[in-house]
Amino acid sequence: MDTPHYSLFLAITLATLFVVVILLYLVFRIIQKQQQFLRLQRQVVKVEMATLEKERARIASDLHDDLGPLLAAIKYRMAVVTPDAEREQKELDVCAGHLDEAIVRLRQVTHNLLPATLERRGLVEAIQDLATSTEQLHPLKIELITDLCEPLSKESEIHLYRVVQEGLANCIQHAAATCFKITLSSDRRALTLQLMDNGIGISKNLLTEPQRGRGIAGFRNRATMLGGQFTFYSEPEKGTVLTFVIPK
Repeated sequence: MDTPHYSLFLAITLATLFVVVILLYLVFRIIQKQQQFLRLQRQVVKVEMATLEKERARIASDLHDDLGPLLAAIKYRMAVVTPDAEREQKELDVCAGHLDEAIVRLRQVTHNLLPATLERRGLVEAIQDLATSTEQLHPLKIELITDLCEPLSKESEIHLYRVVQEGLANCIQHAAATCFKITLSSDRRALTLQLMDNGIGISKNLLTEPQRGRGIAGFRNRATMLGGQFTFYSEPEKGTVLTFVIPK
């Protein structure tokens, strides 16, 4: 190879290598920035979720400690009142009925905000309690299938319980389903939570609605918080399947 051609070839080769190195460096920096952004985003979501759970606990405590005794005191005072006429007794009975309903609803609200079963007996029994109480209030058959035996961290239990709670609420509000299936399974590599209903499904157009979009984003955020993945499948009239895979 003569000197001029060799020099040109060498110059082109070096220039190409230089461009490749620059491109690789830029790609590396982009990936690095993306990873930093994802870590920051995860931290922000973690703080938001922790703040939300703390606020839920505070509200539940306030309702239980303040409003609960107040309603109980009102019920007691009504019970010792002696009405002067039959009509007054009927009105008193109606008021007592409304008060009993208010007490029941207060217990449901405080349970939803901070389920005592989750604190005392763990995720599986808390989900079972949620399923039982939901079936009593709504025409929905709920099935829980699980082989989970090992204990989970408190953070994991809270997030997974909220996922089931929010999934059930969405099903009742939007799906017009008659069956809701909860599958919680575990193997050596991961824990999998799947929520499935036989409802009307969700079209892609409906996902643009703010409420639906926020719901899906909330599920995705909770999966991200646990370092896992969230997948969503739905077709009109074919139900909806939500799957969470959390690595161990």
